[in-house]
Amino acid sequence: ALLSQGTPLFQAQGTVRLIPGEATETQLTLVGVVARIEVGTGPVAFDALGSQAPLSAQGVFVTGQAVPGATPTWESLNPEVARIVGGNRVEAVADGETQLVARLGELVAGLSVRVEQRTASVRVEPSVVELEVGGSAGFSVALTDGNGFPVNPSGRSVQWTSSTPAVASVDGTGRVTALAPGSTTVTAQVDGVSGSALVTVVEEELPPEPPPSEGDLPGGWVAHTWNGEEFPVLDEQDDECTFWIDGFGMDLAPDGGFRMRLDQRDVCDGETSIFVVDYAGRWSTPPAGALRLDFTFARFFLDGELLFETEVDFVELWEFRFEGDALVVDAIDDEEGEVYVIEMRRGEVVLPAIDEPALSEAYNLNSLKSRFFSSPFRNAWNSR
Repeated sequence: ALLSQGTPLFQAQGTVRLIPGEATETQLTLVGVVARIEVGTGPVAFDALGSQAPLSAQGVFVTGQAVPGATPTWESLNPEVARIVGGNRVEAVADGETQLVARLGELVAGLSVRVEQRTASVRVEPSVVELEVGGSAGFSVALTDGNGFPVNPSGRSVQWTSSTPAVASVDGTGRVTALAPGSTTVTAQVDGVSGSALVTVVEEELPPEPPPSEGDLPGGWVAHTWNGEEFPVLDEQDDECTFWIDGFGMDLAPDGGFRMRLDQRDVCDGETSIFVVDYAGRWSTPPAGALRLDFTFARFFLDGELLFETEVDFVELWEFRFEGDALVVDAIDDEEGEVYVIEMRRGEVVLPAIDEPALSEAYNLNSLKSRFFSSPFRNAWNSR
């Protein structure tokens, strides 16, 4: 053995036969003695999966010089965190820490490896959302590292903001609440990296109301058209007078009572008279699609003043149907046999106020009868 300060640098082994009095030659192959393994790289840290780093290790003499041909082999104590690739490279596999070991004979040397993904890209999902005012939606983040590998967001701080909080607010979990029509950008920031999504807020779109059924009859109904014409409707005309229907409405109470109002305007010889009839009675729907009206009382107004009030006793049987949100009735004039088609919608029926109820004998009711109605309600006069 060749020594350096008592420590072998090389050693060789062989067998020689010596004969007394004779010189003997022999050849021995010296082998370098590896004192230790020197690792040429320090601790390795990765911030993205799939990243690699070279490994360097060498067997050396006690003097620190490299022993020719003394190249250690590498292994990973946890290949699920970092694995050896190609014998002399290490690759990041998953977040965590492990040790790499360089071996040469009985000598070993260690190298620490730490894998900790860092966010390089933030994607907010969904990227585009439309909400109605008052609606809400949850957003999440999809993170990737510098090599495009997914990053687990668990345990990472996500900062959520809305560019226009008056349009839509966002809480710390990424839930957005729509407040007013408009648009806003919802941003998520992770590890100093941001991603965003577009949120558009629109007015709440109410679903169309289903067509009413017979059970929806109670309530106020105001006429919109009379025989397909909008009010005022020309009802009758002669050489002296023109009769107009200005409005009609009825209020069907859930307890079976009803009130009805008919407005008529007569123009005779240049003078205009405004008539209002206020009916009361009971209603029912004996067969499906039929509305029975039992008239029991009526008030008649002229130019805003009560003309007279009286008990009445007659019945109208109307056919009715629903068309969308409209109640359409076919009112039959029993005297003339004419059908009046009245289209009504929900509304408030305003009944005339009565200041000083009084019967006025100054009016000739028989003459008024011809002026008051050419409508399905003239049989109220016939009952008097």
